[in-house]
Amino acid sequence: KGKIGRFIATSTVAVYGLTEQMIDENSAHLGLNSWINYAHTKAVAQARALDSGLDVVVLNPTHLLGPQDQHNWARLIRLVDSENLPGAPPGTGSFADVRQVAAAHLRAFEVARSGESYLLGGVQASFLTLVQLISAELGRNAPSRATPKFLIATLARLKVIAAAFTGVEPDITPESVAFVTHPMRCDISKAQAELGLQVTPLPQLLAETCAWMRSAGMLRTT
Repeated sequence: KGKIGRFIATSTVAVYGLTEQMIDENSAHLGLNSWINYAHTKAVAQARALDSGLDVVVLNPTHLLGPQDQHNWARLIRLVDSENLPGAPPGTGSFADVRQVAAAHLRAFEVARSGESYLLGGVQASFLTLVQLISAELGRNAPSRATPKFLIATLARLKVIAAAFTGVEPDITPESVAFVTHPMRCDISKAQAELGLQVTPLPQLLAETCAWMRSAGMLRTT
């Protein structure tokens, strides 16, 4: 067998679980005991990668935005564009430029410290602010306030119940609601200092994302 070189493990900020504390690379991995399957499986996978004995570097991206997105936050942008978004969740997140995150991956292969993890985030903002910025960019109507958490959670539970009868995957679940109604905050200074991670202003990032989606025929032209 050939020698295995450096292993870049792309994980997620979700391994840190749902905490109201500022997250950094020394924060506890609450995902190991989380009821949220995504957080739990990612935390277990990250732990196993670090215990593998290989030259491992772990990268933990936050919410990714940018051109070429067709299925991730593009879904939210299209809902805003069609004015079918029922409301904005009350949580907060760190919104990163996928191009900068990709560049940080390449840089990590070259200079990151073995066995270390790095949070790859961007602009800290509420989901309401995100939706309002998208609405302004597209010239659509925007919610003026966040939707209460209990309403979104109730809708998610009803959709899961309906899916049991229809077999159609629900577009929101209690697990996804937990993430978007949570005040997530993270410190990305380590990745900025060691990997040269750059932060794209959110209005610019959304403008470039929407421009690509428009060119790809994913948005209305008027």
